Amino acid sequence: MEEQYVNLLIATETKRVLESRGHTVKMSRTGDYTIFNGDRPTWHWDEARGTYFLYADGKTGVYSYDGGSDGIPYDDLQVRCDAANASGADIFISIHNNAGGSASGTESYYNNWRTETDSVLSSRLATYIQQGVVASAGTADRKVDDVGYYVVRWSNMPAALIEVAFLSNSSDRSKLMNATFRRRVATGIADGVDRYFASNPYTPREPRLQGPDRYATSVAAS
Repeated sequence: MEEQYVNLLIATETKRVLESRGHTVKMSRTGDYTIFNGDRPTWHWDEARGTYFLYADGKTGVYSYDGGSDGIPYDDLQVRCDAANASGADIFISIHNNAGGSASGTESYYNNWRTETDSVLSSRLATYIQQGVVASAGTADRKVDDVGYYVVRWSNMPAALIEVAFLSNSSDRSKLMNATFRRRVATGIADGVDRYFASNPYTPREPRLQGPDRYATSVAAS
């Protein structure tokens, strides 16, 4: 079983459940294929200047875990962020499955970097999704952490990344191969999304200043 395929199965089922509840869903991909293999402007840390810069680095290829001496090509990941940012989405969810010896269970991540969007809203989204999946699918709760993986760092909206289960664990892997289990995972993610929006996350912090015409509005603002 390949992670990219089971991720797609879960994402497709999640889309179906969310749409049945009235949500609009846009997918990074709808089939078992690589989105992008070219060179794309990606974000790079400049140690000397202490900040990130966006530029095409001349490196291409799929994501590499060790990165090698040339670093990790993030092109495919940036394309996902670009699509989400261009769509005007309210939230971004990245669905994955884990590996690591005999470990088992579900864990979720958010980026604790930009103050309000990440540390408050992304944390809330990741927590609700984590709790929803654990409750619905019955997986072990491996908690939520603030690791800033690329897609949750560079998507310009509250974002969460979930590792549903461990492909390296035979019990978890057999569950992932079961359509009923994947449906429960999708239901749990949708429950987390509903709970997130029910928290009214986008309430303005300041009252709206307005008047019956532009003159009265100007007076109210002044």
